[in-house]
Amino acid sequence: MRKSVYKFILIMFIAFSLIVINLAFYMIGIIDMSSMSKLVDKRFATVQKSIDNSNNEIDSIIAQVSEDNLIKAKAISIMMNQSPKAYLDSEELEETRIALSVDEISITDEKGIVIAGTSPYLGQDFHNSDIEKQFLSAIDNKSYTNVVNIKTDGIASQYAGVARLDKPGVILIKATSNYLTQAIKLVGISNVTSGLSTLKKGNLAIINKNSWEYVSHTDETNIGKTVQIAKTQFKTIKATEKGKFKMKIQGVSSYVYYKNYNENIILADIPLSEVYTRRNYVVVSLIIALPILCLIAILAIRKKMIDYKLE
Repeated sequence: MRKSVYKFILIMFIAFSLIVINLAFYMIGIIDMSSMSKLVDKRFATVQKSIDNSNNEIDSIIAQVSEDNLIKAKAISIMMNQSPKAYLDSEELEETRIALSVDEISITDEKGIVIAGTSPYLGQDFHNSDIEKQFLSAIDNKSYTNVVNIKTDGIASQYAGVARLDKPGVILIKATSNYLTQAIKLVGISNVTSGLSTLKKGNLAIINKNSWEYVSHTDETNIGKTVQIAKTQFKTIKATEKGKFKMKIQGVSSYVYYKNYNENIILADIPLSEVYTRRNYVVVSLIIALPILCLIAILAIRKKMIDYKLE
């Protein structure tokens, strides 16, 4: 009789414990996932705001540098209108180039052929260059101005072009700006997620969709590296929606959250152990506590049964 009572109590307690543990595992897991999604949304909103602020600052800097270089190109055009022969002389142009602190000066005729300049490209046809041909409209439009920004190997440079005032043609200057290059590095999006993590071991990153490289990452050593996650994992990459998937990153099972934002993807990878920290803590606590409670209950019932017999 006594053994059957203990057996019944033990079976019922085990069943109760399994139900409680499974419910805790499931319900707290849902709560943890919901909390993590909200946290990631806040992080993404912060990153988006930082990207917008960074782009606005860069646009402002580029606009100022562009205005300065256009003024220099216009100055050459005005001086050449006053003394065209002098400014077709290579030595005169070289002095002007040094005075204006630019890298190159090129002057074309009405056909877009370089007839004077400080670069060794005399006779070059602007039609044959993807950059220079963008300025050919200046031949027929005296009020034409244009600036093209180029970034190569981390160096920012500008091509500023205006129309010749003395004859149909183009005046083009090239200026490599250390100031612009440094400014882009300082306020560019490469610094947006630097040192910014999600929880203790999670990372935030920005991926350029065209080059599929990290343009910003919590770990700065990853900036410029190719993303090892396949594009096929990002189901909504062409949409404005967000998404998530599970995969191993450096051998650690993680959730990867992402959001499409303009030409970039904002990404957060978080180890599962951190996503479900609260659930794991509660479940482990229950696994330890419930057997102890079961033992205490059995001992209490045993004592009552012994006391009852003694009476």
